[in-house]
Amino acid sequence: MKIVYQILFLVFIISSCESKGQNNLPMNIEIKKENANPAAQKIMSDEFFYDVVDEFAPFGNDVGNDTFYTFIEWKNKNETKKATEFLTGNLAEMGLSDFNLNADAKDPRQLLLNVDKMPNKYDDINSIDNTVISLAFTQLFIGGNIDPEIKHLAKIAIEREVLFADVWEENSKMRLEKLAKLTDALNIAE
Repeated sequence: MKIVYQILFLVFIISSCESKGQNNLPMNIEIKKENANPAAQKIMSDEFFYDVVDEFAPFGNDVGNDTFYTFIEWKNKNETKKATEFLTGNLAEMGLSDFNLNADAKDPRQLLLNVDKMPNKYDDINSIDNTVISLAFTQLFIGGNIDPEIKHLAKIAIEREVLFADVWEENSKMRLEKLAKLTDALNIAE
């Protein structure tokens, strides 16, 4: 009889562990088209979106790549929380929480003044924008859609990056082309 209880206990433990992990996303998922949500594969059809070495791709810069994996880890622990909570916390950890994410490029002079006050100037705003853009595409990659607020913030981040495209000097034209691809994908995504 004791052995029956032990077996039942083991079955209970194993089944409860399996059910807890059903909604969890794999931490070691590789950023490849075939691993993306089917809806994302349709929207992110160009291999550019999955390029982990292209500085202008959503996951190709250090900040974007880190955001992808950090968000997955965070989401596994915070299934019911909004992505904006992750974004706020992540930017705070980076020491970049003072910037207004809704600051758009419609008033370039004011935006330039705000960025000029940042300790690392363009590097700081670029880190913020890469985080926001990557988060939007991470949501699309893993779930096939983007939270409306994150999508809105990503569009604003892209607008800011368009304003600063000249920072990339001889690569500014390529930067603008890739920002246009990101914008097109965001416009299609739900």
